[in-house]
Amino acid sequence: MFKHSLKRLKSAVDRDSFHDPYLGLRIARIDYKKPYMLCSQYELIVLAIMQLLIKYAYSQEFKYAKFTIGYIMKVPSGDVPYIIGFAIRLNDNSIGNAHPNMTIYEQILNFLKVKEENYDGLFLSAVFIRMYSIDMVVRELALSLDEIDSQIWDLLSSGLSGGIHQEFLTIARGRKRSYKTYITATKSSIKDKKSFIVANLETILVNYIHKPYAAGYLVEQQGITIGALQDSKFITIFSENYNPDFSYFQDRSNRTIFGFLESLEKVANFTGIRIVYFLNFSHFDGIMNLKYYTTYGGTYTIKPLMRNMRIYTLEVYKGKKDFDLSGFSYPSPRKSS
Repeated sequence: MFKHSLKRLKSAVDRDSFHDPYLGLRIARIDYKKPYMLCSQYELIVLAIMQLLIKYAYSQEFKYAKFTIGYIMKVPSGDVPYIIGFAIRLNDNSIGNAHPNMTIYEQILNFLKVKEENYDGLFLSAVFIRMYSIDMVVRELALSLDEIDSQIWDLLSSGLSGGIHQEFLTIARGRKRSYKTYITATKSSIKDKKSFIVANLETILVNYIHKPYAAGYLVEQQGITIGALQDSKFITIFSENYNPDFSYFQDRSNRTIFGFLESLEKVANFTGIRIVYFLNFSHFDGIMNLKYYTTYGGTYTIKPLMRNMRIYTLEVYKGKKDFDLSGFSYPSPRKSS
């Protein structure tokens, strides 16, 4: 039953906490006890995310807010934090208010299920949310854990189209899921796979203009598992990292994308990988990259491929003949969201 699922979650939680690095950003997290939570236990992880949202996000007043979900994965080399999925807006599209609803629950659940498939058998030491808001009025955190759990139950019992969500029925009825203890091998029929880099930018609206607040990339080298990756091959950069040096958000935002692309150039030169895939390059991330290289990248030559107002590829060269980034390109996915 629902109480049994919450009891399992409570027994796995070490503590929850939050902090506000600067006005407009709130980070809240739940740390797990050993032996930690499996990525495959997404039915319990979604309850933890909802607890964080209700306690630290929905309890506040703001004009607009969105959040991202993060995992801190346990690997042999240490803890690896990363953001999963797109940013999710907290405001209701129809009336503008922010309150728990099944649409947000569905989006969270879908993100977690993808990670369950990708990282079955791996452990998490913590989960966290990063909420970016406009005109937030900080209110006292007065909700008890019982009140938070009651709100989650009210949400799930109403369900989608009047019924309890099917994914929740699985845990509510006490069914035991079977978890694989290994990651299945890639089919050997695929030959000559090339290494690549995946990257993404996250933005927030400032005076109705998108400004980057976070960026990151992962080097995907064939034959190397995620757990064996070096620290230099998984990078996340956040605007608050530059808080002591830059008092204005615009300055921190600029430095975020500068540091991201500089780090991306270094790792590309080191690994010899010349292709970077962005999540939404043709309509969004590509514009951010173009703005950087045309405004600040005086040492680079760029060759964009565009059609019907979409950016399909951006090739970046450094120097004339002896350049470092020979054909360093950011191709767009076949379908852009």
